[in-house]
Amino acid sequence: PATDTFCAVPNTQVLSNDPLPCDGVTVSEHEVTVGDVTTQYLAIRPSSGGTDSVVLALHYLGADTGRFSNVVRLSELAKARKVLVIAPQAPGLVQRWPSSPTIGEDVDSAVALLRGVLSDAKSRFSAGSDPVYALGLSNGAVMAYLFACRATDQVKSVLTVAGELGSAALDSCTPSRAIGTVIVHGSADTLTPYYGITSLYPPVPTIHATFKQFNGCTGTDSQVTLPN
Repeated sequence: PATDTFCAVPNTQVLSNDPLPCDGVTVSEHEVTVGDVTTQYLAIRPSSGGTDSVVLALHYLGADTGRFSNVVRLSELAKARKVLVIAPQAPGLVQRWPSSPTIGEDVDSAVALLRGVLSDAKSRFSAGSDPVYALGLSNGAVMAYLFACRATDQVKSVLTVAGELGSAALDSCTPSRAIGTVIVHGSADTLTPYYGITSLYPPVPTIHATFKQFNGCTGTDSQVTLPN
C-alpha cells in the first residue's frame, strides 16, 4: 500500500462480523434481488469519492461479509488502491457459493445474482465504466473462477487464493476473451491439494496452463525457490 493507507485490524477484533472502521474509508450495506434470490452486499470505498476500478470480493465458506472484509483487509484495499470493493453475501443458510455445475448446485443462478450485484453497485456509485476484478478466497475462489468463465464480459481479471476448479467446470470454461489470472495456492495445501484429486479437480498448474492458453500466452514459465 501507499504511504498513509494502512488500516489497523487488531487481532482481537479481526473475526468481528462488522467491518472495522478505517479512516478515509466508507462502508455501506445494500440489498439486491435477482429472480427469487435476495442477498446483501458491502460496498467499501474511499471516503473522498471517485474510484478507478471495481473489485468483486467473494468470501470463503460460512463467512459473514464483515468478518471476511476484516480477514482480507478489504478496507485497506479500497483506501490504498482507490477502488470500489463489493463484497456480496452468498445466499442460503450455510453461506456457501456454488462450487460445481455437476452436483446439482445452481451456478447459473449465482452468476446472475453477481451480475445483479455489480449492476446495482456500478449504478449506485457511478462506476459504470470502471473495470471489474474478481477475487475469491477458498470457496469464494471457486466462484470467482466460475464467474470469470461464465461472465467474461464483466471481468477483466481474476485473483484466486486456495481454491480449486472442478474438472468438468474447467472443461466447460469458454471465456469469450482473455482473462488475466493471478493464482495463489500453497503446495502443501491438504484441503485442496496443489496437485489435484483424480476425477474431482485438476492440479493447479493445469488450471494455470488452461487460462494461459485462453489468453494466448506463449512464453515459457519460470520458477523460483523462496527461502524458508
